[in-house]
Amino acid sequence: MPNDLGRLLSLQKLLFLDNLLQDDFKFISSLTNCSDLQVIVVSNNLLSGPLPDCIGNLSTNMTYMVMDNNRIHGKLPSGIGNLRNLGMLTISMNELTGPIPTSIGNLPSLIQLHLHANNLTGVLPSSLGNLSLLNSLFLHQNKILGSIPPSLGQILGLLELDLSRNKLNGSIPREITSISSISVLLSLAHNALTGTLPLEIGALKNLAELDVSNNRLSGSLPNSLGNALVLQRLYLDRNSFVGEIPQGWSALKGLQELDLSNNNLSGKIPSYLGELRLEKLNLSSNRPNGEVPKQGVFLNASAVSLVGNSNLCGGIIDLKLPPCPSPNAKKLWHGIQGNSWSIRDDSGCEGAQSSKKRRLEKFHVRMQSITINKASLLKILSACSSVDFQGNDFKAPIYEFMANGNLDEWLHQDEVEEDGQQQETKILTLIQRLNIAMDIALALEYLHCGNELPIVHGGLKPSNVLLDDELKAQIGDFGLAKVVSAVTSGRQSKSVAASNSNAVHGTIGYVAPEYGMASAVSTTGDMYSYGILVIEMFTRKKPTDATFKDDLSLHAFVQSALPDQAMEIVDPHILCDHDITSGIKDCIVSILSIGVACSAEEPRNRMLTGELVSELRKLHEFYAKEVLNQE
Repeated sequence: MPNDLGRLLSLQKLLFLDNLLQDDFKFISSLTNCSDLQVIVVSNNLLSGPLPDCIGNLSTNMTYMVMDNNRIHGKLPSGIGNLRNLGMLTISMNELTGPIPTSIGNLPSLIQLHLHANNLTGVLPSSLGNLSLLNSLFLHQNKILGSIPPSLGQILGLLELDLSRNKLNGSIPREITSISSISVLLSLAHNALTGTLPLEIGALKNLAELDVSNNRLSGSLPNSLGNALVLQRLYLDRNSFVGEIPQGWSALKGLQELDLSNNNLSGKIPSYLGELRLEKLNLSSNRPNGEVPKQGVFLNASAVSLVGNSNLCGGIIDLKLPPCPSPNAKKLWHGIQGNSWSIRDDSGCEGAQSSKKRRLEKFHVRMQSITINKASLLKILSACSSVDFQGNDFKAPIYEFMANGNLDEWLHQDEVEEDGQQQETKILTLIQRLNIAMDIALALEYLHCGNELPIVHGGLKPSNVLLDDELKAQIGDFGLAKVVSAVTSGRQSKSVAASNSNAVHGTIGYVAPEYGMASAVSTTGDMYSYGILVIEMFTRKKPTDATFKDDLSLHAFVQSALPDQAMEIVDPHILCDHDITSGIKDCIVSILSIGVACSAEEPRNRMLTGELVSELRKLHEFYAKEVLNQE
């Protein structure tokens, strides 16, 4: 790149785009002599290095500055705010770091600002709201922190706004969703935004695409969104929205793609969805119920995803859903739909005989006591009573299919398959194991604290922890579960007699030691099992390992290694995605300490369920900060 371009005193346009120029940006210094310069376009080259501070000394006639797809690093100089006639500034797909300077708000003529695909950090300056003529703002794929400034609502002519794939938090300002001019795109996806989707979203009547997926939004879906009559693509997946799909959305006649997956939506699927022009529809991993429509997009199984919705029925054959029960079918048992035991009609189980109905109902009454509605508890779709091949009575629950098997298989898989071929090793990372630990803890919290009477699982171990296609853990096998009949006070919390017997026949190594002395069933017994499970998950050692004999147990083995020798006993596979920083070491020590605290010999010394969940949440927050620091 020649460094004496400044000798061209009458130069107005510099267009060197789409070449293989390799140099730094020293040529900018010489261009400050060109008082008539209006355009610099050097995109798609190999230019590297920081932008010099003297960029602010370029001609005040500058209207276009395009430097996309180079190797620019360092901060965006604050002097950029001196170019008051600049209409286009695009420095995307580079390696810019640091915050966006507040001086960016000194560019009243700016129409297009594209700084996406860099490594920008810091918070969004409120001065962006001064760019009253801006119609395109692209800041996606950076590491921008903090909340979205409401001042962006002052840009009344904005056509497209993309802040996706950053680290933004807080709520979506109502001022943003009130900018009626936004018509091309509004994307806030892949952030950590919370709160509800503002009702003012209905003001975006000309919007073509809305994407707020992969956030932490909650609340009900706004009916007002039905006012966005030209909306074509709507992505609200991977949030925590609840309630039903609004009837007001029936007005979205131009909608082509709709993704509501991985929320907590309930109710029936609106029939009007089959009347829209939808080409793709994803409703998977929610809680809808009832019959699936048989028109429009629902006639194309490849265009519809309903995975993980166990209470749906009907639809076309290719959707592979169970038939809907006849309205007049005789009910055997009316259970709570969803995560419950239920027989829908007489055709629910082949071979069921009327002479056995009374015993089947007793079977259901036994299971009704543990019917619960939480994602971390394995869904029981139905129950069956019949006879086996020897003519003996046979009763069995029908569980939801879990694509990744159980936790024990992941921790202690065989290294060689039956045919002698080496199989692919399954490895759970540190964060995956932390997430599984949290899933199980939340399930226990619900069992122990979320019902009128506490429920003791009684059989917690890795083989009873099932993993879905996203490695989300759910606990099952409630064959040993007991409903606690009373509650005591004090450190032991819910530690009293069970409804059937005081004896728990759990698995050696996981069952609480006091049960061997005929002690009363208690929630602290579950905490012991949980502690052993967590230790096993992070050391990959079973409590029944041959090395643990005499006075040495898995609990004692880990306790003696904490804190200084924690890295010597941890399963080395979980560290493959991390540099071994002091923060990661602290994470390992903390989770092993939680396991030790939960599996204390004396029940009164064990963590309570609420304490456990609180400590795990703190650990997750600490881990998140540690990973951000590594990045």
